Amino acid sequence: MTNEGKIISTYTLPTLAHEGPEKVIQRMKETVYKVLKDAEINISDLEGIGVASPGPLDAKRELF
Repeated sequence: MTNEGKIISTYTLPTLAHEGPEKVIQRMKETVYKVLKDAEINISDLEGIGVASPGPLDAKRELF
């Protein structure tokens, strides 16, 4: 998203949570790089990333 609020690039995919947390996190990382490539920007240009997740989410449990 630009400073003016325009979305530059977006990508949606299933989490395939049944494959386990490591696979989900790897898929998320790959998606970030795909969006960067599609938007033709470098990771150093980012100020933030938005992630949406439906369903139960335990914010107190650390995944890393």
